[in-house]
This record gives sequence, C-alpha cells and structure tokens, in this order.
Amino acid sequence: MNGIFSNPEIIRNARAQLRPGRMVAIAMICAVLSLAVGFAFLSEKKTQAEERDAGLNFLRMILGWQVGVLALGGALACAQSIQREKQMNTFDFQRVTRLTPWELTLGKLLGAPVITWFIAVCLLPAALWGAVVAHVGPLYLLAAFLVMVVGSLTYHAAGLLLSLHDVRDAGGRILSVLALGVVGIALMGFDANTPGTPVGGRLSPFFALAVVDHQVWDTSWQARCLQVSKNPEYECAAAMRDLFFGRPVNHFVVFLVVNLIFAAWFLLGVARNLKRDPSVYEIFTPAQSLGFALYLNVLLLGFVNWREFKPLEGQMAASVCEIGLFFLLGMMLLRNRDQIRRRLHRLGGRATGWIEAIWPAPYVVAGMALTGFAVIATMARSVGTENDWRVWGRLALFRLAFLTFWLVRDILYLQWMGLRRGRRTRGLALVYWAVYYFTLAILFNTLELYATPKSMAHTAIFVPWPVFNLDAVAWAAAREAWILALAMQVLVAGLFVAMQRRRLLEMGAGAAPMAAPVAGGD
Repeated sequence: MNGIFSNPEIIRNARAQLRPGRMVAIAMICAVLSLAVGFAFLSEKKTQAEERDAGLNFLRMILGWQVGVLALGGALACAQSIQREKQMNTFDFQRVTRLTPWELTLGKLLGAPVITWFIAVCLLPAALWGAVVAHVGPLYLLAAFLVMVVGSLTYHAAGLLLSLHDVRDAGGRILSVLALGVVGIALMGFDANTPGTPVGGRLSPFFALAVVDHQVWDTSWQARCLQVSKNPEYECAAAMRDLFFGRPVNHFVVFLVVNLIFAAWFLLGVARNLKRDPSVYEIFTPAQSLGFALYLNVLLLGFVNWREFKPLEGQMAASVCEIGLFFLLGMMLLRNRDQIRRRLHRLGGRATGWIEAIWPAPYVVAGMALTGFAVIATMARSVGTENDWRVWGRLALFRLAFLTFWLVRDILYLQWMGLRRGRRTRGLALVYWAVYYFTLAILFNTLELYATPKSMAHTAIFVPWPVFNLDAVAWAAAREAWILALAMQVLVAGLFVAMQRRRLLEMGAGAAPMAAPVAGGD
C-alpha cells in the first residue's frame, strides 16, 4: 500500500489546488485579516485581565474561522469531488487504476479539501499568538486543534459518501437526508442543560472553541467552571462532563470516540462502493446497515437522562427516534427490479421463495426488537421498583410489537411498489403513502375519533400514532380493540408479503439469462 503522502490522488489534487501564485495570495489574505482583527482586539491599553479576555476572544474568532473553512468548506469540496469526476468523464479511469479502494478513498478524503487545510495552516500563527496573549495552556490549545481536525475529517467523510451517490435517484436522496441529518445534529449540538435530552455535548468541530474557553479536563468541572463563567447556567452545561449510562465521562474523549466511529462508518460506505459500477452501489451490506442503526441507538440510550422521563413517556421519545432510524434502514435495503433480476440470475428459483418475499422485514424486526427491549430494560432500571411492571411493562411491550409490525407493513408496501413495472415507482409509492396518512389524519380528527378510548383504538388499525397515547386507562377500556389493531398490522404485512412473492414469481418466469454477472465486490 502506498504511503499517504505518495498517494497519487493526493498528489494530483495538491498540484491542481496548491499552485504557487494561489498559495501566496491565500497566505497574504490570511495574514492581513489576522493582523487587522488582532489590532482591533489588542490595540487599546487594557488591564491584564482585560488583555487576557481580548486575547481569548481573538483566539476564539481565529478558531472559528479555521473550523468554518476546514469543516464546512472541506465537506463541500468532498461532496463535489466524485460527482465532478463523473461529470468530467474521468471517474471510470480512476476506478480501473491499481489503487485499492481504501487508497483511493483516503486519497480523495485528504486530497479534495487540501486547499482548506492550507488555509487553516495559514491561520495557525494568529491562533498561537492569541493563545499566548490569553494564557491558554498548550495542552488545551492542542486539544482544540485535535477536536477541529477529527471533527472536520468526519464532515469530510460524510461529504465524500454523499458525493458517491447521485442525488437525482431515490437512493441518493435517501442518503442525502441521512447525511444532512447527521451533520445537522452535530452542528446544532446537544443541550446538556435540558432535562431528558442527550447529554453527549456538542459533537461538531466548533466544540474546539469551548475547549479553550473552559480549560477543564476532569469530570469534576463544576467548581472551576462556576468560578470563571459569567453565565454559569448556560456555559457550564457545555463543559467537559457527560453521563454515559449514568457514569461520568470526559466529553473530550466522547467527542474523539464518537467522531472517529462516525468517520469510520462513512469511509466504509465509500470504500466498498468506490470502484464498483454505480448501478450496483449499496451503502452498506444489510448486516452493516443494521450495525450502524444499532450504533446510533447505543448513543441514544447512553446519553439520555432516562430518570427525567416517566416509563411510557421515555419509551415514546425513544420510539420516535427508532422509527426514523429503522425506516431509513428499510429504505436503504429496498431492492429494485434490476437487483431482483441479478438475484434471479444468480440464485434461480431460490430468489422467488418466501424468504425473499419478506425482504427487508427481518432486519427491521431485529433492529426494532433489540433496541426496543433495550429501552424497556433501561427504563425499568432507571425508574426503580416503585413503578409496577404490570402497569406499564405490558403496555410497553404491546406498543413495541405494534410499532414494529406497523413499520414492517409500510416497508413491505414500499418494497412491493418498487417491483412494479414503470418509471419512478418508488417515488409514486412514497407519494401515495404520504397522501394516505395525511388524508386519514384530517378525516379522523374532523370526525373526533380520537375522543374515546375505543374509537381511538379503532383508528389505530389505519394509522399508528394513537398508540403513543395508549395508557392503562385506554388499555383497560378497549383491550380487544387494541389487540385487533395489532392483528390487522400483522395481516396487512402478510398480504404485502404474498403480493411481493407473486411479483417475484412473475419476474422469475419472464427472466432472461444475463450475459455476465456485474463486476465488483465488497
């Protein structure tokens, strides 16, 4: 394997972006801006304390510039890199080079945003000067730079994964939503001061500003933070202490571990597809997709203060996140007609069996069951023994079963629609799906069918959200109706399985032998 700095892709991007004239111009612009801002902050005669505050503000501004250019600008460069190669008809030449998928992936990860790395380096002297004036310890400054680099690499990897897929097709749009959602959560950050919300702290590279601002390492941060902070209720909540399954951990460690694992997942998706034909792109294998969804749920379970919730309220909050994650998982696992034809060519009659007809339900059921039981167990441990299991535990299990089969029902519907002949069948399926729920929501609300426990249970046959309001009173008043609603979810899911198998049999009967299997591999 070639060394990083001898990687041809990095060298190619460096030669294209780091021309001498451009480098001189960028260095001069950074120097002029740094001197102008530094003069504005430090020109007046100040006391020693005021000078330190001015130096810290200057350092925070420079770090903000570095993070903005490196993280956001670099992510944009990565998000355009592969699509630009495809538009210029040079991507196929890269696919047939002797570079391994991982070498080509690392080359694009470090090469596409090379100009942003150079800008960040040009701003480095100003950051060091601000740190000296503000008396920021070398370890804190080094930690801030490490946060900036690791966080930016995660954004770059997400941009590269986004660039791999064409946003004009359904799979690319799904990936876009997933990538933008992850990046948006990281940019927005977690509010550790609000009860019941994740206390993982901010996960974006802008956390580098908080590192130099608070200058605390250990998890017993309260005393130091409360002494130096002008707004302790807000600022101290974002210091270096997190709770992971109730145990205090250092947020600097949490930041590095979480971001590195995210970057590894994104790069895995790029490397396993980069040298394959675009028509057979698959972000992850089914097992890897399930593993990624479970990893996100571990973060959800670990960094949520479940003691702030009542049992069923906590399960409801977790279920909303789980439904979103596993709906995306199911969407990414959907097979189109071309994929079914390849499976028919490779597997023959086995590709039309009942096991194939329930795809991708097994992964959705496994993920919902694992995370659902974990949430219930976590809630049971967190709330203590004063809450009777017979009161809320059975309702929690029923709600989990109902939501699981409801989600499976809708995923199987989308899978069946995707196997129909025609153009944009999956897009039409999503339109029909949205119109169905929107229409019933208006109709049921107008008819006031949510007013009584029995009528609310009857609406659950058609729409899922009444189950979120299920409590002991509603269960006792309409137990049979709720069980009927669950049975209908199972029945409809089975109907879509039968319809999908019929479609598979039709495709198998009319399948023509393929000339050769599609090249590519994991």
